[in-house]
Amino acid sequence: MKKTITVLFLLFIIAGCSKSIFPSDLKQVDVFEMASFSETVDESLRTFTNEDDIGVFTNAFETAKKEQGIADMADPQYKVILGDKTYFMWLPEEAGDMKGSIMDVTDTHTLYVLSRPSTDELVGVLKK
Repeated sequence: MKKTITVLFLLFIIAGCSKSIFPSDLKQVDVFEMASFSETVDESLRTFTNEDDIGVFTNAFETAKKEQGIADMADPQYKVILGDKTYFMWLPEEAGDMKGSIMDVTDTHTLYVLSRPSTDELVGVLKK
């Protein structure tokens, strides 16, 4: 019993120490469609202010897994701005078996792969 309490206590401490890379008071997520790495599509800005939609973006981006090697990608479909961080994002047209990916605009040599559930949730939010 004592070991169980100790383990639970340590898990609470670890969980409390994990810090989100995004501000907890994030009020909006801005998403642009992209024509190329350097050009957005005119009048394509969509701003998401719903707390659940913001949570989908932040959770997906925080849980993305870094890929090994240097990324050589086609032009991104989207540019996503979350607070003071900006990412390029690639998603499949439909939810399903494919995974999406993101790239920090300040480090275009590193690619992060989104989980399938996160990819499906992002596709759903963008189809609203």
